[in-house]
Amino acid sequence: MTRSTMVLACLAATLSGTLAAGPQNRAVALSREPVGMDPAWRQQVLHVPGAFVRPTSVTVEGDGGTVTGADGALREGGAAAILTTSAPRGARLVIDLGVLAGGYVELGVRRASGAPIRASYAEARQYLGPAGDADPDPDGFFYGGRSLGTDDDPDGRADVYAPPRGATVLRSPGLRGSQRYVAITLDGPGSLALDFVRVRQTAFPGAYDGHFLSSDPVLNRAWYASAYGLELSTARGRRTAAGRPWVVMDGPKRDRTVYAGDVQLVALAAYQQGGAYRRVLRDTINLFACQQRPDGTLPATSLIDVPCEPGDPGPPDGSPAGFEPPGAAGQVRLDSFTLLWVVSVADYLRFTGDRAFVRPLLPVARRALRFFGEHAPDADGGLFRTADYGGLPAQNWHTPDRAAGLDATTNAAYYAALRSLARLEQSVAGDRGAAAALDRRADRVRPRSSAGCGIRRRGP
Repeated sequence: MTRSTMVLACLAATLSGTLAAGPQNRAVALSREPVGMDPAWRQQVLHVPGAFVRPTSVTVEGDGGTVTGADGALREGGAAAILTTSAPRGARLVIDLGVLAGGYVELGVRRASGAPIRASYAEARQYLGPAGDADPDPDGFFYGGRSLGTDDDPDGRADVYAPPRGATVLRSPGLRGSQRYVAITLDGPGSLALDFVRVRQTAFPGAYDGHFLSSDPVLNRAWYASAYGLELSTARGRRTAAGRPWVVMDGPKRDRTVYAGDVQLVALAAYQQGGAYRRVLRDTINLFACQQRPDGTLPATSLIDVPCEPGDPGPPDGSPAGFEPPGAAGQVRLDSFTLLWVVSVADYLRFTGDRAFVRPLLPVARRALRFFGEHAPDADGGLFRTADYGGLPAQNWHTPDRAAGLDATTNAAYYAALRSLARLEQSVAGDRGAAAALDRRADRVRPRSSAGCGIRRRGP
């Protein structure tokens, strides 16, 4: 165990003791006084009601052309903005949506002639280039705006359209995950009469029944921004049947897949934010249940539309055909994410009480912990040893980096998973013996501190 881990453990123990010993009378008294709701919390919400996010402002930039009536792009059905270019990507309209928006970008075109129409997208203004805010490095994993998802196919951070013959609405061929700024120009000489720009929203709209308002404006802004970030990170797969479930992805753009480890942390916030997220988190957790490998581990990431039916995880024979983990994600091990999935199942039960959903997942969780027990020898003090099992290379959360041996991060997740499965065995299966055995294993994994706040090491 590293020195930094020892310091953190000491700090946590110190803080825990300080808080426990502090005065609590005033806090208890305050907790008994009802607090009236301040409706001003609604002013903090970033979500835009309705089907569309529309612009709040527009500016004109660049040479090689002219723009008249730019404000026409802000309102549908009024006078159109007229863009005329004399050079490739000359003058351009820069649309500010006022807030990050995810969905299909739509351009209302009255008429157009000449060169193709180019629309590019960016979260931050300084990165709004011809290709939007896509990675410009050809060797980069997300070069050109590439993502691992399926709902934004074709992916990218810019779209190019042939000039239509008449009035029409051009819609991005794939979902564009997150942008505040949209640039409109032509790839050569031509003319465009633009009626409007808007984003057709596709995310799950949170109800914010878990809202709050504090006396700290920075805390308020941070919380509501993170709540909106969760909303933007939801999606529904396009390849599955009717009644497609909502899931929480790793983020609004780039990967656009679900990571088992990330979900465990995000879910803790989502449960507090709104009751409707319970169903979303249920279906997100369930994505991994039918993808268990024969050795008991789960893929680190999953496509958002894997057809896993609640209550029927099936045998541990890997992902359904055609729904395997995307790209190189299925070619490596990230075993701590399997452990965190088990923790997520226990967290879900704690926040929802939904034993009917959890009960069929118990065999999946048991097989997962069996794998870790088989690779936690007595010689290592019962700690899990990360290695290249099953022909797959071991990595940590930063997947280009290798991780092998005894590491604190994975074993912290191992400890949490053992405790989580113990709770599930007792509360869902009613098996106190199994719960006690898991708790004993967890006690072996848990680091011990001495009077001097040192951590007893187990293995190299």
